[in-house]
Amino acid sequence: MIEKILKIEKKFGRVRDQKNSPRTLDIDILDYDGQIINIKDKNINLDIPHKEIQNRLFVLLPIRDLSVEWLHPKSKATIEDMIANFSQDQINKVKKIINDVRKNGDVSLIKYTKKFDKIKLTPSKIQLDSKSISKKI
Repeated sequence: MIEKILKIEKKFGRVRDQKNSPRTLDIDILDYDGQIINIKDKNINLDIPHKEIQNRLFVLLPIRDLSVEWLHPKSKATIEDMIANFSQDQINKVKKIINDVRKNGDVSLIKYTKKFDKIKLTPSKIQLDSKSISKKI
């Protein structure tokens, strides 16, 4: 699976030349049936769950939307316990961004990508249909 994900990222222009650099596409595997997976070699560095997932409120809130019963595979912390580590102000700010993206779609996605990732997107760069995705795979 990871090879397929890396291939998709590369076909969408992802260049892996330095850690945490701006990127055109970043696919993360957040959970894989509750398994703990660590693969490290010259081409692949994969941790499932992501080692920083508990520190990423923008990931935790949507996970809670999908499953309030989700547990961190390693720590066994509940999704509510992890979210409780953030202040109400932080939660409100991230909820506002998530709701803005849900309401305004690409316009907000472009705005926040520029703000947080320093990448200037255009609608033509982010609008894909299943046909174009299938071609990349």
